[in-house]
Amino acid sequence: MKVIVVGGTHGNEKLGIDLVYSITKNPIVNVSSIIGNPLATARRTRYVDFDLNRAIKNKEANGHEKLRAQELAKEIDKNDFIIDLHTTTSNMGISIILSKTDTISRQIARLIKNRFKKITIIYSSKLDDKSNFINRLSEHGFVVEVGPCPHNKYRKAQYNAVLNIVNFVAKFEINSKNEDSLPREFLRVKDYVPYNSIDDGFFRRILNQDFMKFPDVDNFVKNTSGKLINLRNCYPIFIGEKSYIETGIAFSICVKEKWNKNENT
Repeated sequence: MKVIVVGGTHGNEKLGIDLVYSITKNPIVNVSSIIGNPLATARRTRYVDFDLNRAIKNKEANGHEKLRAQELAKEIDKNDFIIDLHTTTSNMGISIILSKTDTISRQIARLIKNRFKKITIIYSSKLDDKSNFINRLSEHGFVVEVGPCPHNKYRKAQYNAVLNIVNFVAKFEINSKNEDSLPREFLRVKDYVPYNSIDDGFFRRILNQDFMKFPDVDNFVKNTSGKLINLRNCYPIFIGEKSYIETGIAFSICVKEKWNKNENT
């Protein structure tokens, strides 16, 4: 299986950038690597004209990232599996974010969680032409999200953990016989909560508490479309992510689910 590692989809997320440079200097069998957005990386900024991770097949994409998305599509299409590396300022630990329903992506994510334990699997099905992420350019793949990391910084332990994941994927062999014994729990993204629907006190109380389950009581807030949603028994993620401030999103909410045996997402 040919694996491609993409770092620097956002130019201020240094961990993935440095890992790509490392793979270039110290090759890993079956693994290639590429800087997603070289110009943004050189400028140490998230993007130049448009968020590259929202530019895939997005009619609103413009400028540098619109062209770069087209170039990346050609490069990534040559591979079987993509690992898109990201960091977040939120207290997310190491998370694998799936946006595909294929068996291989799901099985590898579950194998990684089984091997490394302190990893959360998140499934994001809330995708449209404005959020068609880079990892969807390949038939199989996922995002590895690491936090908390300030922009343009990371800790060595975080880097090593991600390198272990890349090495693990590089050696992957399909074995459906083992899938029934793998972890089945995951979080499914349900909705997004904007800053203007919550008060400052509430936000301060939950800051840095990613994956903390909200109490089993009704707590209604408005989502980004203005619709009332209930936070009851939900799990917040990406709380206070600094790059989302421009979108007005304070956090996302998830619900906990389980894969059934031999069942796709």
